[in-house]
Amino acid sequence: PNGRTGKKSALLERLINESKKV
Repeated sequence: PNGRTGKKSALLERLINESKKV
């Protein structure tokens, strides 16, 4: 089950990236 985790990880990484940019 690496599809669901991967998708959630990508979303989380995007949120973290945006938070770090600000």
